[in-house]
Amino acid sequence: FSFRLEKRYAGGLWLNANYQLARNRDIGSGEIEANDTAFAWDLDADYGYSRYDQRHRTAFSVGYELPFGGGKRWLSDGGAAAAVLGGWSLQGIVIASSGFPFTVSSTNVCQCGNFVPSRVNLVTPGNYGALDDPTPTRWFDKTAYSVAPAGTQGTAGRNTLRAPGTQLVNFSFIKRIPIGQARLELRGEIFNLLNHVNFAPPDANISNVTAGVISTAADGRNTQLGLRVTW
Repeated sequence: FSFRLEKRYAGGLWLNANYQLARNRDIGSGEIEANDTAFAWDLDADYGYSRYDQRHRTAFSVGYELPFGGGKRWLSDGGAAAAVLGGWSLQGIVIASSGFPFTVSSTNVCQCGNFVPSRVNLVTPGNYGALDDPTPTRWFDKTAYSVAPAGTQGTAGRNTLRAPGTQLVNFSFIKRIPIGQARLELRGEIFNLLNHVNFAPPDANISNVTAGVISTAADGRNTQLGLRVTW
C-alpha cells in the first residue's frame, strides 16, 4: 500500500509526501541468502521476512523560493536589499522508516560448511526475544535462544527480529547571484540536521558476549558547501 501527496510548484512553494506500507516474505533474498539455505531438503523452513522487508517508509520534501528580488513579490525593483535577500531557495526532506529484519545465529556447530548459516533454537516456542523497549546495549533478549546441538541446525528460522529504523532530516539552501551573462550559485547542504543517531543492527551471534549490543551507527550531522559558476 502506498500513498502520495504532491503540491506542484506555485508561488515559490512545492512539496511532495509519500508513505509506503509493505510486507515481503520469501525463502531467500539477494545473492547471499540465495546460496545460504539452512535446510536444503526443506526450503520452506527458510520462509520468513525478506532481507529488504521494510514495513513502514515515509518521506516528506518541501522547497521554497524566498519572495524577494527580480520577478518576485517584494523588492522586485532591485537595490541593495534585493541583492542580499533575493535569489534564495530553501529545501528540506524528512525520512522515517522502520528497520530491516535480521537473523539470530551462533557459532557454526552444524558442520555444514562455510556458506551455510548456523541457526539457533528457541528456548520457548513463539518467544523470539523482541523487547518492548529495546536499547543499544540490549536490543533483543539473547536468552530467548539457545545454540543447537553439535551437528544439527536450529529451527528458530531466519529474519525473526528487526534492526533499528532510520530518521533523517536533511536541509539545503541555494543562493543564486547573476553576474552579467553568468550566474554564481552558492549551495549549502546539511545532512542529518538534528544529528539523530541512526543505529546499525546489533550483534546477532548469541555465542558472542556482545550479542544484542549495537556498537555502530550511521554518520552524524554532516555539512558541505559548494560554489558553481554557470555562463
